[in-house]
Amino acid sequence: MKRSTKKNSRFSVAVLSALILVALCGLPAAAQQAPTGPQVLSNAVANQPIHFDVSSPLSVLLTATARQRDRVTHVPI
Repeated sequence: MKRSTKKNSRFSVAVLSALILVALCGLPAAAQQAPTGPQVLSNAVANQPIHFDVSSPLSVLLTATARQRDRVTHVPI
């Protein structure tokens, strides 16, 4: 009975080692199959603009933002 258990455990270790070795050898092959070049979209569509808008000058936007920030920080409790 002892020999059979010992034989089974050796066989199990051998099979497990072989499976691990096969799995480790397969990992680099799977990594090499990844595409190396950039992917190009062949069905890209460019739409024409519908409307253009003009915003206020940056100096006006900055002063308006500063005023809003001052209102928020000076709120009476």
